Amino acid sequence: MDTSLEKIYGKKVRTRVCGICVDKKGRLLVVNMKGISSDLEQNKPFFSPIGGGIELGETATDALKREFLEETGLEIEVDYFMCVYEYVNLPIHAVELFFAVRAVGGKLKTGFDPEHGVDNQIITSVDYLEYSKIQALPFEQRHRIFKYASSIENLKKLRGYIRAN
Repeated sequence: MDTSLEKIYGKKVRTRVCGICVDKKGRLLVVNMKGISSDLEQNKPFFSPIGGGIELGETATDALKREFLEETGLEIEVDYFMCVYEYVNLPIHAVELFFAVRAVGGKLKTGFDPEHGVDNQIITSVDYLEYSKIQALPFEQRHRIFKYASSIENLKKLRGYIRAN
């Protein structure tokens, strides 16, 4: 993992929100980031649902709406809470709250992560992808939540607590 990322995200428990957003064609909205996983080289892609950290005093749903706007340019509505996903691979420890969401406004664009400067952006693209294309990616290049569902329908049915393994 890039040492600048470790300084931002490492050595603490980080509470995050993630949104499962499906378009009318049945494709899942994902962000492509570089240098996120400790299993990856810094410039390798990593595909993940849209999301990010909750700021102090911010509700989970407000954080999710903010993250979607920042990363994708889309305004969303939150439909329902899905599951808790916990990832521990020190120095990273994240507790992620997953929600089913839908786009209600805005225009899809590759956004900006304010935690990183202009010259150190980790977001390389955002796009709707067929779930089969996500599943075909190497394991280390996709969020581990995708391991627990063989389809978008099954992904949206995940409930309870999931511990990454």
